[in-house]
Amino acid sequence: MTIIVFLVIVIASVITIIYITNPKETLLISKLGSIETGGDTCDVEVVDGIAYVSDMQANALKIINVSDPSNPVLLSSYGVSGNHQLLVSDEIVYITDHNRGLVLLNVSNTSQPIFISRYNDPGEIDDLYIVNDTAYIIDQVDGLEIVNISDPTHLTKLGSFNYGSVGHHVDVFVRDNIAYLTDAENGLYVVDVSDPTDIVELSYYEESGMMWMDVSNDFLYIPNQKSVLLFSIETPESPKLLRNVKIGANPSVITIKGEIACVSTSDAGIKVLDLSNPRYPKVIGSFYDEGLSLGSYIVNDYIYVADKSGGLEILQMTSQI
Repeated sequence: MTIIVFLVIVIASVITIIYITNPKETLLISKLGSIETGGDTCDVEVVDGIAYVSDMQANALKIINVSDPSNPVLLSSYGVSGNHQLLVSDEIVYITDHNRGLVLLNVSNTSQPIFISRYNDPGEIDDLYIVNDTAYIIDQVDGLEIVNISDPTHLTKLGSFNYGSVGHHVDVFVRDNIAYLTDAENGLYVVDVSDPTDIVELSYYEESGMMWMDVSNDFLYIPNQKSVLLFSIETPESPKLLRNVKIGANPSVITIKGEIACVSTSDAGIKVLDLSNPRYPKVIGSFYDEGLSLGSYIVNDYIYVADKSGGLEILQMTSQI
């Protein structure tokens, strides 16, 4: 739908009418395929034509062949109670078991995942980020926990940092020994994690509603209420807010791949942003089927969406120009 605004200017009794239209979406997003996963799909990551999907209601990791996006096929399932976020690296799936810690699974055989180990935690593990042999874990109760994963069979805690409000810790991103931490009630925390036993807070940006973020080059994008906050992290220890990118929905998670960002919302499906000019992102596409998007993963022209009640949905992006 195109919205037209009439702007009337009167100069020396001459009336000039200027037509202002909203930007046209240049990306057509269509649904290619889908598969049910159990009723409460939370997260997805795709590696070499295989989708790894977490589902809370099914209490399981689902491994799905998506080499034919129009016909996804379930390969296997592995029980992980209360799982939330996951990462895949070197044929290992790291998946957060909300009430019991971090679980590692060997998926070299995607038809038969094998348990490797568990990092036990009495809190509520919700998210994680991995750099080399270190996992940075978000615990809703205890904040940031840093774990040595160099030996996948024996995980050891290196340090922790409690920030923000209990129950509101959300996400973590780490680069060059600096961690960016979001708290849904308080805002963005920046800390030095070069010494996990002595984590130092560097700066803090106060803002409620900050959710699951992503980074592209020297820019940090954080979903926040009805917009995405864009920060410059050219000075890593002191992020600078550049602008508030209006989404017109309630964004919760942003996923970036190259010059494309996919924003998952709680009430309007997904919004796709063009980041070719990273300082001035713009919405170029959207898709909504009345589901609740909780996460996504981008591979080439496809978006794999963790739809809370609709399972795994596979969307295709096609230029309309």
